[in-house]
Amino acid sequence: MSTLPNKKIEKILIEALLLTKDGVGLFDVGDRLIFCNDLFGELFGLSAREALNKTFTELCFGCFNTNKGANIEADDFETWISKALVKRRSSNYRTFETDTIEGKHFIVTEQIAQENFLYVYITDITEKKKNELRLKLMSQELEELATTDYLTGIRNRRYFYQMARAEFNRSKRKSTTLSLLILDLDKFKLINDNHGHKAGDIILQTVTQTISKLLRNYDIFARIGGEEFAILLPSTDAKLGYIIAERVRKSVESIEVTFEDKVLSITTSIGMVESSEQITSFDQLLQTADKYLNQVKNQGRNKVLFN
Repeated sequence: MSTLPNKKIEKILIEALLLTKDGVGLFDVGDRLIFCNDLFGELFGLSAREALNKTFTELCFGCFNTNKGANIEADDFETWISKALVKRRSSNYRTFETDTIEGKHFIVTEQIAQENFLYVYITDITEKKKNELRLKLMSQELEELATTDYLTGIRNRRYFYQMARAEFNRSKRKSTTLSLLILDLDKFKLINDNHGHKAGDIILQTVTQTISKLLRNYDIFARIGGEEFAILLPSTDAKLGYIIAERVRKSVESIEVTFEDKVLSITTSIGMVESSEQITSFDQLLQTADKYLNQVKNQGRNKVLFN
């Protein structure tokens, strides 16, 4: 309630609505815009003066296939506006988000007033959206850093165990077969001892680049230790897994790295295991592959051994 005359209250309220930092608009029963401020007009790429006395359909049509105002993602305006009109006044109160071609984002609130007039209130959330995007990108970058091996650029132990365990469980549910390869670079310590860690780093990077080129885009390849790598091969039985493992072994064997006028080479030992009904967990799969890797080392290295 107020002690001021109604006309004065009305004038003050109108001035306040015109000055507010949010957008306000009022549509009559014929869906014609009878009041708005400039920010509300921005939603349609217009000033308040230009937007007044236009119907909602006319305002939206002015944005269709143009470079201003509301972002109407549709090939056919009639179909789009028909759906939009069904939603208007479908409830006494509704709120939704929308954006403009100029890159602004708004929260739109619609509320039915007396005599079926529609009061619309919009709040600019462009900065909020930008901040959300920045946080999302930052989160993705941090996740990438947390799951990537700093030296080789491939996935690390943490990522591999997480994804490989999930893939193993999926394989069990779908009754499909996968294969796991555990690789160890033979006598890698001698390279570090005889030529320094820089030489060792170059070997690791070269091996990683070589193996990456041999794998399919859905295979999971990671460095899980100093000179130890793992490859999970989804939907792959032992026969195909062995072919891939041998291809990896031969490619590593053929690597020659020139470092300080010396040609360095390396070989790899590979333990491989195919999933089966007897292997009931990813940890058991990993242990079995490790067992075969140790046997390869005891048998002279530079081989592939599998179940």
